[in-house]
Amino acid sequence: GPVGECLQRHGYVDAAVLSDRGDAPTSIGEGRWDYAWIKRQMGDCVLAYDVAGQQALACADICKQHLSDHLPLWITVEHR
Repeated sequence: GPVGECLQRHGYVDAAVLSDRGDAPTSIGEGRWDYAWIKRQMGDCVLAYDVAGQQALACADICKQHLSDHLPLWITVEHR
């Protein structure tokens, strides 16, 4: 959306897209709502991008099935 377009105009890139994981869902509902943006010049420093599966947020609470509807995501970058 507009925020992503603004970030791109200012030299940021989506780490998921750099890692060929742009289709990986970041929510329980299978949508992609969360992003890790990095400066374009750091693009070759991204070693990994990953998203925790739904089972990582499962809980036994009688009122909830998951701790959050957003799945944790992270990137690993190489320091140069």
